[in-house]
Amino acid sequence: MTQTPIRLTVNGRVHEITAARDTPLLYVLRNDLALNGPKYGCGLGECGTCTVLIDGAAARSCVIPIDGCAGRDIVTLEGLGTRDKPEEAMRYLRIPADDQDSIAGWVRLREALFDSAMREEAATRYVALATPADKPQMAQQLQVTAVRALALFAGAEAVRGQTKSPGGLQAISDFIESSVPQADRARISEVLLRILNGSLFELLNTTRERAGLSALKPDEKTQAFMTLSVLSLSDSFFYPAPVLLELTDFKQVQQSVFQVARAPGKVLVYIGAVLLIVGVFAMLYIRERRLWVWIAPSQREGATTPGGTKISLAMSTTRRTMDADAEFEQLKRSILEGDTP
Repeated sequence: MTQTPIRLTVNGRVHEITAARDTPLLYVLRNDLALNGPKYGCGLGECGTCTVLIDGAAARSCVIPIDGCAGRDIVTLEGLGTRDKPEEAMRYLRIPADDQDSIAGWVRLREALFDSAMREEAATRYVALATPADKPQMAQQLQVTAVRALALFAGAEAVRGQTKSPGGLQAISDFIESSVPQADRARISEVLLRILNGSLFELLNTTRERAGLSALKPDEKTQAFMTLSVLSLSDSFFYPAPVLLELTDFKQVQQSVFQVARAPGKVLVYIGAVLLIVGVFAMLYIRERRLWVWIAPSQREGATTPGGTKISLAMSTTRRTMDADAEFEQLKRSILEGDTP
């Protein structure tokens, strides 16, 4: 078959693959891209060891030709982790806890960041608070700047010369470098970041009001939370894992040996446990003695015909005591009583 280059986007990176269009995606991932997360199992798409995410949906890569994957977002197990190669350092996304000791506030803020209507409302609220009373003419320009800053930060607006915005603080930096003269960049950066932080704070309070919570006060604790939130939101655009799991509650259960079994045969387990305990105590406190007697024919010295009997005795006990020695002597005398030398 004719092999033509196909562009595949795998774990956020674009690769140009030269292979037949009916080549299974799994072969390209493992052989060409050295991604060993998806495995070859049944080859029929039944076992699931070859599963990847294509545009966010689970798909069996062993039965999907690469021709149908061009222009789509493919994520393997490597893309769900926090590093691209084993030799690279681990990457972490630090999400701050809100006033309820939860990441729910950060999650609400991130969801609202991708909502254009919410961004517009937050910008309007910020402008109403930030516009000087003696300069109402600044409101319109401040509104435009706040909306654009939020759009750049959300990755909704690409910088000139880019096809896709990276989002986060990187997008703000790219905008300043591409649109602001070198001499004014420091001043514009400070102003733009102040507007962005103020607009994000109003966006946060908007989400809290819709969730039935009171608005946060602009105190030192809130400032620390907002600083960490802005950094975390910015880093989230580069964090490869698309899923976030949070443990909200747990119940600690302590069990004894009598609580382990919950099956229909639990009564037998309980009986066995009791017998085991009894057996352990029996080994410690009940004396066990064993006596061996070996009887064999014997011929006395000088005799011409056999007529004697040889008896060998042995006794064992779990603990060596003087009573055991005395008992052995008594048993020996009882057995040998009447024996003629």
